Amino acid sequence: MKKIGEFKINDEFDVIKEEDSLKTAAEKLLKIKKGVLVVMDTKDENKVLGIVYDRAILQKVAEGKNTKDLKVSSVVDKNIMTVTEDADVEKVLLETNKVRPAAIIVNDKNGKFKGYFSPHDFVEAVWELQEIIARDAMAELGIQR
Repeated sequence: MKKIGEFKINDEFDVIKEEDSLKTAAEKLLKIKKGVLVVMDTKDENKVLGIVYDRAILQKVAEGKNTKDLKVSSVVDKNIMTVTEDADVEKVLLETNKVRPAAIIVNDKNGKFKGYFSPHDFVEAVWELQEIIARDAMAELGIQR
C-alpha cells in the first residue's frame, strides 16, 4: 500500500507564525493557487498549531476588523490530524473519515514537519484505493482488464 509521504505533500500550503498579522496571512494566501497556511509555533519551529483558510480572514474583514491589528492566532483552526510520512494511506483515510480534521499534517518519524496532505491528495488517494480494490476483485473473479 502507498505511504502518505509518496504523495506531493510539499505543495498547496505556505507556513506562517501565530504572531503574524492577518494582513501578512492574506498576502501569503494570495500567492498560493489553492491551499492553506500552516501555522507554526513561535517557540518550536517543528510544532504545527493549526491551519488558516482564506475564509477565516474574510470573516474578520466582513466583521469590520483591521487585518493589520489581528494576529493569525485569532483565526487558527486547531482541528488537525498529524500523521507520519510512512503511514499507510488506507489507514489514514479510514481515520480521517472518523475524526474529520480540518487538515492532515505530515511529520517525519522524528516529529519534524514535512508537509500537508491536501484535499487534492485525499481525492487522489481515494481513487488509487478504489483502483486497487477493483483490480483485486476482478482478479479474484478471473476477469482480466
